[in-house]
Amino acid sequence: MGDHRWARRLRPLAGRAACCGIAFVLGAAPGASGGRLHPLHTTITTITYDAASHQATVTVRVFANDLDTAITRRAHGRFLASVRTSDSSSFAYLASVFTAVGPDGHALPMQWCGSRLTGDLLWACLRVTTPGGLSGVRIRNQALIELFDDQVNVVMAEYGGRRESLLFIKGDAAKPLP
Repeated sequence: MGDHRWARRLRPLAGRAACCGIAFVLGAAPGASGGRLHPLHTTITTITYDAASHQATVTVRVFANDLDTAITRRAHGRFLASVRTSDSSSFAYLASVFTAVGPDGHALPMQWCGSRLTGDLLWACLRVTTPGGLSGVRIRNQALIELFDDQVNVVMAEYGGRRESLLFIKGDAAKPLP
């Protein structure tokens, strides 16, 4: 009977150990970048349109380590000192993987409006001039696709009293906002 008492005492501990083991395996998933490991490969982008200024503000939320890795790979493996603090390298990368094309087929001009680091997340701000609004604008978001086969990029846009969402995975072409 003494053995059963120990089994009852150990059962809750075994459950906790199993949960910790699962969390460890998920945190150490292949492809996760250095520093704090994360199993999700996702960017979240929000676009808000200001009709008075004809400008859309694009905010990209990305894991800073992943962005650093992508920028370093673009530099052909050369380590760039303080990549995380380099707005110019962040803008160059993001402007190459996130594009907005007007209904007339011309790329819309994009400007950098800053970034902020919150923990291991970087919030990058881009501004796009869109004289005709966002309806009919074709968006493309291939951020970090070159790093992760399971990368998913979500774009959420608010304009003209509506909310629209676009989802991008590897190989997706530009998609129009209705």
